Amino acid sequence: EATLQPDGQVSFVCDDLAADVIAYRFEQPRTTTAGMTLAEIRTLIMEAVPQATFGTDTVTDQPTPQSLTWDEDRGQALDDLAQSLGGRWYARGNGEFVVMPFDYVLGPVVQEFRDGPGGLLLDASIPRSRTGVANSVVVVSERADGTTPIRVPARNTATGSPTRFGGLFGRVSQTIKVQTPISFPQAQVLARTQLQAASALSRQWRPSLVPDYSIEPGDTVSLQFMGVRDTQIIDSISYPLDTATPMGIATRAGTTGA
Repeated sequence: EATLQPDGQVSFVCDDLAADVIAYRFEQPRTTTAGMTLAEIRTLIMEAVPQATFGTDTVTDQPTPQSLTWDEDRGQALDDLAQSLGGRWYARGNGEFVVMPFDYVLGPVVQEFRDGPGGLLLDASIPRSRTGVANSVVVVSERADGTTPIRVPARNTATGSPTRFGGLFGRVSQTIKVQTPISFPQAQVLARTQLQAASALSRQWRPSLVPDYSIEPGDTVSLQFMGVRDTQIIDSISYPLDTATPMGIATRAGTTGA
């Protein structure tokens, strides 16, 4: 998107290559064909972006659920397939597509962002909210062939967790209906992953930073702003097109298990 401002300046907003993948919807209903899930994901991406390149996937590959059919939404098909592996698909800063796990367990801190002299953090909002937070997740796999659905629950029972099921946070549940997981272990992975992500929503940061193109979604970072310190996991990044514009990120708290 290019916009001419009243003062004569021109601003640009650009999406990564994943937007091109999502924009090419299925022209007719699409059924899974590849034997393994990562191969199926790459096939769907290359149909939309033939020049696509791929990085190293860090999820455990599984056989592709057979006879799955999507009407027209390519993005949803890719989301479903990546979810069955406990991950997300996205395009990295260098254009490579990857499928990475998003379990929201804190990893090694890859970068520190702080305010003050020499710091890279320019501004931040730190909302706390119950919105979107759940401490119980049920995954329901409703198969198109009429076989018995798989139903797998997961609850946050971690001692000391502020969102522990039945604790002060109460009992808040989510139901996720997908047709992708065909086995009980696959559904368990998805339920645990979604539970950890939902539990991590209670504490989030939205800082503005001096651009740092080395960080990526899923990285663990240390944040400090106006005396508040926290360790968070990057959920999304907005990269500027020039070094004069701040970079925006959205993060979530880590989880200690569920």
